[in-house]
Amino acid sequence: MSGSSITTKGQVTIPSSLREKFQLQPGDKVLFLEKDGVITLMPMKQDITRLAGCLADDVGGRQASFDDMEAAIREGAVRGWSQDEESDDGRN
Repeated sequence: MSGSSITTKGQVTIPSSLREKFQLQPGDKVLFLEKDGVITLMPMKQDITRLAGCLADDVGGRQASFDDMEAAIREGAVRGWSQDEESDDGRN
């Protein structure tokens, strides 16, 4: 387990071992998820196949904007994280 301090600007350094393990590079996006008082940091690098069809029900027949796509990616990542958490805690 690794730790880090929060700077006066609210910044946190991700330990190099985790940056290497998750292949995080400067400029990569991360998502902060809060669940039951726990904050989880999740790389926004997802297998694109996990997002297949996630906009189909959401855009009402219009062309999806960049904001629509970004929101769907975020929602898909959160949904995938939630499902992973459920399967990890023995409930499934």
